[in-house]
Amino acid sequence: MIGILKIGSGNISSVANAVYISGFDYIMVETPEDLEECSHLILPGVGHFATAMNKLRQASFEQPLQAFKQSGKPILGICLGMQMLLTDSEEGEHSKGLGYIEGKVKRFSDEKVRVPHAGWNEIHIKKPHPLLEDIKPNSDMYFVHSFRAVNVSKKSVIATTHYQEDYPSVIASENVIGAQFHPEKSQNSGLKFIENFCDWDGTC
Repeated sequence: MIGILKIGSGNISSVANAVYISGFDYIMVETPEDLEECSHLILPGVGHFATAMNKLRQASFEQPLQAFKQSGKPILGICLGMQMLLTDSEEGEHSKGLGYIEGKVKRFSDEKVRVPHAGWNEIHIKKPHPLLEDIKPNSDMYFVHSFRAVNVSKKSVIATTHYQEDYPSVIASENVIGAQFHPEKSQNSGLKFIENFCDWDGTC
């Protein structure tokens, strides 16, 4: 059973549809108790980092999510959901993230590129991962974001994308993985990414 965290942000319906099309059942996770039914968990995300983290904490999710992670069950963060996996973000007065993967979230400099970064762009695979199986190198994925991950350990960087600079677009540590792009909007390659996650047992 694939859980999709619902805390008032994120493109929930598109993510749910992608999971369904991939042949898996899902539930909307609205309370910490709902996590007990889940074998996997997706943190979707469209919105403001500090607002999303505050909603998560107000709903008393932080400790149950940590327990879910420690159980070894797979967790996927998408876009803002990926950023929430990191240590902290400058969006919202240096708000603290979940801290599952070491790294920070900083805004692109709009003096050099148009912000937000919106549209199709390539992901450059740096190391193998079960979620990237049967996805071609340099596949195009769909991005919409103004902030990106920085200071991520090299061992956690699975793929990068170039926009103003090379930045991590897929990061992972143990049973946790994040994608800066929206796989649910990335056609066949994105659906394969979702399918791979739903099949993943959390080991590499």
